[in-house]
Formats: sequence, C-alpha cells, structure tokens
Amino acid sequence: MANMSEHMEAFFGVNLEEKYVDTLRELDEYVDDIKDISKTLRELTKKVDDNEIIRTLNENRNVLFDIAQQIRDIKYFHEFYFKEDSGVRHITRERDTYMLLYQIMKWDTIDVRDLLVWLNNLRELCDAIGLRPEDLVNFRRLDTQPIPEDIASYPVLVKDKRGYCLTGEKWNVVMHEDEIRDEMEERFTSEGIEQDKNRVHPGGPENFVRYCEK
Repeated sequence: MANMSEHMEAFFGVNLEEKYVDTLRELDEYVDDIKDISKTLRELTKKVDDNEIIRTLNENRNVLFDIAQQIRDIKYFHEFYFKEDSGVRHITRERDTYMLLYQIMKWDTIDVRDLLVWLNNLRELCDAIGLRPEDLVNFRRLDTQPIPEDIASYPVLVKDKRGYCLTGEKWNVVMHEDEIRDEMEERFTSEGIEQDKNRVHPGGPENFVRYCEK
C-alpha cells in the first residue's frame, strides 16, 4: 500500500502549466502533420487514372480535414477557458508553485544547479500570480552540506556535495567555495586599503602609494 510520501510525489510530479503549454504546441503539430498527409493524398490523385481510387483519396482528405478542424476546436476551447487571466489558470499556477516549493524543500544537496533551476522557475510563477518567493522559501529548513564558517557570512545559502554554493541577492548565483574565499579575501584587502587611504600618512596623502609598498 502506497504511503503518504508516495502519494505526494505522484501529486506533485507534474508541472501543469508546463504540461498545458506543451499540449497546445502538440495540438498544432498534429494539425500540421494532418495537413502534410492531406497534401500527399492530393498529389496522389494527380498520379492515378482510376476514378474510384481518386474518389477514395478525396474522401480520405475530407476526413482528415474534419479531424484537423476538431483538433483546432479543442485547442481554441482550452485557450479560451484557460487564458492568462482566468481563475482556472491562476489556480493551476498556484498549484505548480507549491509543487515547486515541495520539490525545493526536498533538495538532496547533490547538485546546487538543480536547486537554482527550481528557484528560478518558482520566481517566474510567483511573478505571474502575485506572490513573493521570499515569503515561501526558508533556507534554514533546506538540507545543505556543512557550510564552512569562513564563508558563511558571504552569505552562502546552501552548499552541495561538490563544494558549490548558492548565493546572490535573488538566489541566482552559483560559486565554488574556493571562489567565494578568493572574493572575500579580495574584498577584505580592498576595504583595508580604502581605510588606509582615509588615514593621515607622514608626508601627506600623495605618499600613500609609497606607504603601501613598504
């Protein structure tokens, strides 16, 4: 018997917004395929002399035309009732938002790039339905590999098993922990030099360069 976790995985396993867009695209492709078949049948009618065969080919073309029209009608129906500003579309996107949030909170710390993709998708959905991702994602509750104390204040949000970290004001920057150390060291050095510039040096500020070279 399936447990609750398996039911949750099944429920949240499909991105409905993405599936909806893909389905509309596929319907257009089906219509194009039918048109191609119809053109092929039309060309065949020019190559045969048997009137019975020609009649059969034309009948099949008419059937294909009807099928293509039915597919178009289905597409137009969905586009009308699931248009951008419809309540159903909003509910679908809201559901996908919480699906992504569930996926984010289940991150396995293997590859932070996966987490980055999910967070970017979450931000897009939140923008569409008027939510703030900052109100939904709590990085303190995410699993992470241990973050070294010397880079935690960068700040590092999470770290994966290969040493790559998620950072950035909008959680959209991936850096290796060694890169972060190098940047923090450069930042510390430049801040120290800037502080020295504001001090009074013997001989005046014009001797600052010579002072640094000592």
